[in-house]
Amino acid sequence: MKTKVLVWIGVFILSALGVNAQENEWQRLPELLQKEAAYFEGQKGYITDLKSKYNSFSLEELSVTDSQIVMAYRMRDRFGNEASEQYLEETVLWQPAFPIVAAEICYNYSFTFESFPEALFLQIRFPEELPFAYHLVSIYKDLKTTKETKSYLTDTTTRIIMPIRRKNREKIFKAIDDYQRKTLMETLKLKGEY
Repeated sequence: MKTKVLVWIGVFILSALGVNAQENEWQRLPELLQKEAAYFEGQKGYITDLKSKYNSFSLEELSVTDSQIVMAYRMRDRFGNEASEQYLEETVLWQPAFPIVAAEICYNYSFTFESFPEALFLQIRFPEELPFAYHLVSIYKDLKTTKETKSYLTDTTTRIIMPIRRKNREKIFKAIDDYQRKTLMETLKLKGEY
């Protein structure tokens, strides 16, 4: 009887340590992304999407925590041909313990920083069956009348896209690999395959 109790206590402690280790691995990724966010806040760049009436953007706000990412940017026509601008604020509520499906650099993203190729966009995709809450606030401003039109969208997403510096790409991908390895090991342990 004592042996069974000790075994159950040992299993509980090991599983708690595994979850703690997974949370530690998770924490590294938001910390690295927040460092990138602090660097990129206020940076400017170009919009390469030919369908867009705007051709430049400035990153007004960018913050990353272990539970959400907020990215706000203002889009304009840098040549003054458009009498409007648009402010967008995207919020993604993400959480640990979700496996990462893919992580990649987006070379064909419709935004490019002035400092390209030193500044890149990272895309991290998560499972389709586990979407995150996504909120968008859009403020369209007529520059002649200064009238603003606000709209809101609530949806779900399975990806995050955010800027990173090329020099930190290796550290960020290592943090993603470490987190994914821990997540996979925990999943296999739960299934009894590890």
